[in-house]
Amino acid sequence: GSINDDLEGRVIQQMEKNLKFEGPYLRHLIQEMVARNQIDTGKLLDEIMRSPVFEDSRKPTIKRGLESCLFGDHVMAAHLLIPQIEHALRLLASEAGSSVYKPNRQYGGIQLKTMGDLMIDAGVMHVLGERIIKYFKLVLTDPRGWNLRNDLCHGILNPDQLSWGSTDRILHLI
Repeated sequence: GSINDDLEGRVIQQMEKNLKFEGPYLRHLIQEMVARNQIDTGKLLDEIMRSPVFEDSRKPTIKRGLESCLFGDHVMAAHLLIPQIEHALRLLASEAGSSVYKPNRQYGGIQLKTMGDLMIDAGVMHVLGERIIKYFKLVLTDPRGWNLRNDLCHGILNPDQLSWGSTDRILHLI
């Protein structure tokens, strides 16, 4: 829509353009960080695992995802790391005092909240803030943005669409 009718959509559209423009700079930053600080998967994993939202039981999966990320296996990195981000957000919601469950509308009972639900959770929003949530949404769940999580999980994303740009953003989100 027009800027008057759809300001949020226009903001998301501009943010998406900015991500593409900034992509080469993020790629260079990551390469320099790795080279100058002699960062390998182990060092990166140790730093990530310091966060309480990444559980020790998930360490092997995160390690394999980071290896894939650093070595350019974009398909493997996305498939391994995006679910870990979702799980980390679920833990964050729980630690913030929110429920990680929601009613299942179709079958009754309850089910775990998915990433879209977690992005609007008051506890997650309080901890991360509106700007970071918008960034997460743009990259992972908003169909007006990259929507990597949803397109990947629903089989919509063509593996050829994954590249350094997407892998770098996933690493940046973590």
